Amino acid sequence: MTQEAINNAKVLYELIKDRETIDSFKVLLDSVSKLREILVNPVIQLEKKHRIIDKIAEACAYPVVFKNFLKRLCDYGQVDELEEIFQAFDEYWNEKHDILQAKIFCATQPEDTKLDQVMDFLKNKYPGKVIQTEVCIDENLLGGMCIRVGTEEYDWSYEGRLKQLERKLTGR
Repeated sequence: MTQEAINNAKVLYELIKDRETIDSFKVLLDSVSKLREILVNPVIQLEKKHRIIDKIAEACAYPVVFKNFLKRLCDYGQVDELEEIFQAFDEYWNEKHDILQAKIFCATQPEDTKLDQVMDFLKNKYPGKVIQTEVCIDENLLGGMCIRVGTEEYDWSYEGRLKQLERKLTGR
């Protein structure tokens, strides 16, 4: 992720204090593939791109500041960075709202009691945070689970437990 995308995401956050606008535009951009092609295409005149953005903003009731933000991205040829900008926006939004994203990797779908234990662990480890989890099935795991929160990882997989035991026994 570029610093420019991060900076644009922070500007976007300051301009728009609601996620609905961003999430709505992400869905639109994903569902109408031609839109991205048009906005990125350097051959298409800026005036035409601006008119398209105006029509979309009116139809979707987007705030004027968001419409102008999109036009500025077109003007500076940065529309192709929207994915990174939105990713950085999501991360910045979560940071500002004390939301923690946790990914739980398991060989199979875990039982509710296991997920409750994971949530208890995360709530104790990160007090005051709103924790959002995503369960990812990883068939390469023999069993157990790995939890990834930002750059931290908690390895409770069978393989991870065996490695911990090996280190303990060998003194490494």
